[in-house]
Amino acid sequence: MATLNFHKACFAAAALAAFANAVPTPASIGSDLQILLHNDLYGNESTRADAVLVLETPQTKDAAASDCAALGESLWTPSADLNSNNFLAYLGYQSEQQSGSSHWWSRRGGRGYPSTHPWHSRHGGAYFTAGSGSNGACKAIASSGQTFDMSCNAVLPALCTQTAPLSSINYTDTSARVQTQVASGNAVFTGFRDKLSFRFLGIQYGTYPQRFTYSSALEHSGDVSALEFGDICRQIDGLTGVNDGSEDCLHLNIYTPYLPSPQTAKPQLKPVFFWIHGGAYINGYGSDPTWDGGNVASRGDVVVVTINYRLGDFGFLVGPNGTGLNGNYGISDQVSALQWVKANIAAFGGDPNRVTIGGQSAGAGSVRALLQSPKAEGLFQGAILESGPTPSSYVHYLSLDQEYAAQTLDILNLTGCAGASDEIVDCLRTYNASALVGLDAVANNVVVDGTYVIMPTLEYNGTGHVNRVPLLMGTMRDEGGAGLDYVDTSNLTLSLVNNSLPVDPVISNPDVFPLPGSGNVTLDVYNVSTLVSTEVGFSCLDLATAYALTQTKTLPEVYYYEFNRSYQIPYWPPPPTKALCNAPPDADHPGGNPDAEYFKCHSGDLTIIFGTWPRWGLPERDENDIPFTQFIIDSWTSWVRTWNPNPDPAYLQVRGFANTTREIALAGSTWEPVTAASQSLRKLQWPSEQVAFADAPRTAPAECSALGRPLDYFFLPGV
Repeated sequence: MATLNFHKACFAAAALAAFANAVPTPASIGSDLQILLHNDLYGNESTRADAVLVLETPQTKDAAASDCAALGESLWTPSADLNSNNFLAYLGYQSEQQSGSSHWWSRRGGRGYPSTHPWHSRHGGAYFTAGSGSNGACKAIASSGQTFDMSCNAVLPALCTQTAPLSSINYTDTSARVQTQVASGNAVFTGFRDKLSFRFLGIQYGTYPQRFTYSSALEHSGDVSALEFGDICRQIDGLTGVNDGSEDCLHLNIYTPYLPSPQTAKPQLKPVFFWIHGGAYINGYGSDPTWDGGNVASRGDVVVVTINYRLGDFGFLVGPNGTGLNGNYGISDQVSALQWVKANIAAFGGDPNRVTIGGQSAGAGSVRALLQSPKAEGLFQGAILESGPTPSSYVHYLSLDQEYAAQTLDILNLTGCAGASDEIVDCLRTYNASALVGLDAVANNVVVDGTYVIMPTLEYNGTGHVNRVPLLMGTMRDEGGAGLDYVDTSNLTLSLVNNSLPVDPVISNPDVFPLPGSGNVTLDVYNVSTLVSTEVGFSCLDLATAYALTQTKTLPEVYYYEFNRSYQIPYWPPPPTKALCNAPPDADHPGGNPDAEYFKCHSGDLTIIFGTWPRWGLPERDENDIPFTQFIIDSWTSWVRTWNPNPDPAYLQVRGFANTTREIALAGSTWEPVTAASQSLRKLQWPSEQVAFADAPRTAPAECSALGRPLDYFFLPGV
């Protein structure tokens, strides 16, 4: 015992010498650190307010109290209501998953009490807490929530208080009291913890590249502050028109529930959810509070990484032949970020061999590109493709010559940079950044550059490179509605023309595209226009993608969904369309009735998948808003952990996630994969439902066939 504490003290002293500012670290504490709570998504309004910092390394109570104090905390006092402590059962579950053993404590070398002691069979592992027992004993708690006396000289893991406040859009505490550090390679990263997770923000992941060149992963050295978000990439805000950002913008953010200690032989590294934002490749940023990773990391027990990548001309401009300006610089940034994660994420508690990439809209377009990118091979093991747009440039990539003609020539004319090849390059590289992003023309196409993207489309016949990983994909029911102009007209043809949608297939097939007959002709016209926009721009070719992938077994597993319940992000789309994309209010639902009919528009899934609509201050519309959000987070993170969107019932039980268990019981069926013989999807609502592609709420193969995008589209001649 004395020898153990002596060596620990020596190690801690050495660690503190290495970290001169004495910010606590897993190394200086000598233990893994884990934030654990029952995150029901109610934030500070939750009745289950208990949160703990778990110190995994066994030690005496005095040593544990000292370590808690070093973290600015104290030993935790369990509340009288044992139900509030049901999250402790997860500690035992984690260890059983790690070892296959039902006796966690026996794996710790028999220290404390031997595994044959009757205490083990009754309680499982135990942790020091605050309080004194009888006859000078100390208090411990089992993962069952039961407390009992233990010898103060025993060595046990410990539970410290976790009093760091919840971060919000308007408030974040990064003071010294909640700061922590981790070391990776030759660098020391200073982040902080809030109530839900350890947060490391604004880490530069890529070298600051010369304009219109590829980036590469950065190897850090020295002290790196990760206390605040970095600059966003140069862009114009789509709503405000503000020209903002920097070219030096290659930053990522990490949200993790767990930090391993260098002393831990087999750390319990967590799966990684690597998020790529959307924004048509012209705007967006990883620090958008819509995809704050705290709730996903906390509730799903995964590490979340969000990134910036270069946008618009800075990310995708192609030059004429001979200039070497081959586009896809933003895709190279995404690969650089994945390379950085591969090299460093273990220090932040993430498993570099269990990375799932995910993205929405242009982020989904990026996922599609990375699925076929040889540069991304081995950097991710699963994928999520949310609301993947399917205009031609997102599915069929242009050649360099085609992109030069399609977008670059207009840019050259507007900048006055036309001329000889070397003059073009010099002119574009020195052109004022703010003026360049403010042009009326922009480059925003993924292209066949020959390095990052080598094929004009994802190949299904085995001739092209594919990163063979499981894929979860799907759309919103009414994706296209948010991007339409709400035209006050009773003329369907005029609405289709004004929104650049196909006319003849719709008008000539009134049985396939009937006006709903609601009594509001303008709304009926918008309804049909939304359906056509959704199918042309998203659903039909996404369904065809799932069909082709499974018919050819290009990927090992494909699951498909369609959201039939949504909560629109507050800043998009603008009025009057915004009102159509939100649940309509009524006397019993002043914030909107999600069970009423409304359009489930593009981006209406994001605040649900990340559990951030309360963070935006949006109201709880009905009694199912929180349970549905819990269910979606539990399904998404189940995919990140296991590449199966059906959460393990045992996991739900030990986490106390009763609402998701209830949803599964109400649904009465599991989420089934798409197969060569059976094409079905999960209709995500409360409760969810498995339906055939042909029976989806809006998108059906008959409609897609009428629009020239049948289910077998990718097998048609000339495609």
